[in-house]
Amino acid sequence: MAYTILNRVDRPSWWGGTVADVICKKWQFSSMTDPRDKQLTTWPKAGDKSWDNCMRIVEGVLSGEISNPAPGADSYFDDSIPAPYWADQEKFVGKIGRIFFYNLDQDYELG
Repeated sequence: MAYTILNRVDRPSWWGGTVADVICKKWQFSSMTDPRDKQLTTWPKAGDKSWDNCMRIVEGVLSGEISNPAPGADSYFDDSIPAPYWADQEKFVGKIGRIFFYNLDQDYELG
């Protein structure tokens, strides 16, 4: 998902022009912005090993040590929920684990 955030930052659209803007955009990353999401109030906790792991991944993505497994993806959803209206098969990039990735801004080059 780190590359999804960076793909959104790189595209001049309504998501926002910075990592913080993209992550905090209402309803885009529910665990960060949805007050009904249980994770909003419980995560991350001090000393949480999953937070440390996420930070290592982000560092690897930013340094280029971790390659993009879903090039061009700017949107995604978990297979535990019904497919959103925007999940057009023509814009499907790939599936990694439980996550389906899509390139909704196909006007931009995959990269």
